[in-house]
Amino acid sequence: MKREEKIAVIKELGEKFSAASAIWLTDYNGLNAFNITKLRRKLHDKNLDYKVIKNTILEYVFKDIGVETPGEWLKGMVGVCYGKDATTGAKLLIESQGLKLKGAYIEGNFYGADKIKEIARIPSREVLLAKLCGTLKSPISNCINVLNAPIRDVVYTINAVSNKKKGE
Repeated sequence: MKREEKIAVIKELGEKFSAASAIWLTDYNGLNAFNITKLRRKLHDKNLDYKVIKNTILEYVFKDIGVETPGEWLKGMVGVCYGKDATTGAKLLIESQGLKLKGAYIEGNFYGADKIKEIARIPSREVLLAKLCGTLKSPISNCINVLNAPIRDVVYTINAVSNKKKGE
């Protein structure tokens, strides 16, 4: 790869990393090409990307975006996953067999593999929003039920009297 090509790759990856809210560093040693392709497809379905990048280029990319990485994470066979959804990416990477998580850079902070496992337990954004909507809706529904109770009781009473008179 020529120097100009490397600079273009560094710049392109820097833009993608800057746009991502989470970047995971993995050790893909033990995964064959078929399994990496399968993993890439799963991640791509969730709007995440996975690339194998030379460690020196990766160092320059992180320097380009102003991030200093822990040196031990950039040793060995390093694969990089990046995207906007931190919890979904963490779950998929933990579930993939043969892949070892080294660490992650999520919204300005570095986390080790143990923290990533905790992040993976957090429900996705959509699930959290649905729970929030349910929580906000619950008091309103209860209030409406309380306000409708007297009217409902009157209707049930009239209906019961009507049925009793029909039966006589």
